[in-house]
Amino acid sequence: QAPGMVDAAIIHLKLAEAVNQDEFVAATKVNVEASRQEAGNVVFQMFRPVEDPSQLVLLEVYETSAQAAAHKETEHYKHWKANFATAENIAFRERREFKVLLGSPEEWKIDWAAALDTTIVHISLVKGTEEKFAEYTRYDAKGVKDYEKNALGFMFLEDREDPSRVVLVEAYTDAASALAHKDTAHYLLWKAAVADMMAQPRKGEKVTLI
Repeated sequence: QAPGMVDAAIIHLKLAEAVNQDEFVAATKVNVEASRQEAGNVVFQMFRPVEDPSQLVLLEVYETSAQAAAHKETEHYKHWKANFATAENIAFRERREFKVLLGSPEEWKIDWAAALDTTIVHISLVKGTEEKFAEYTRYDAKGVKDYEKNALGFMFLEDREDPSRVVLVEAYTDAASALAHKDTAHYLLWKAAVADMMAQPRKGEKVTLI
């Protein structure tokens, strides 16, 4: 991996109806806290989707792929997986691994508790448009960084298995600032430029920190 690049994963977990959600969340918090102490960990956060509180979203970011892989060999992860993240407890699980195109280790280390409006934007691109989309997204991200004081983070991820599937992680201090982003010149230019690159409408997934 190039210097300054990081490895990311987003895991969606939908709990089975019979699971005690409070107990599962408490056990997962123990794993989250221990994971933050691992060598190379940049971010390890747990969220709940606003539209589906029965789901959890884990955001895992490491400095290297090797350190991300080493996470699965830790005792705290093995304990959590064997005792809580079992087939009986989880009705649906999706793990996606990403190459981070925008978001240095320092840029990921924001005050997530202050990010009261966080959105994970899921995008499927028309194949062959990936480079042009990245160019316009970097332009938008620069505008966010330069002109939006309540923007805490703007990260751009590319699916390792399918580069036409990308994700934006947008973190703002409040909902009004996130909404105001859509009126900025840099966003409006980005929106118009990438409109025909979308293989299907993009989906913004609002999440709250647990």
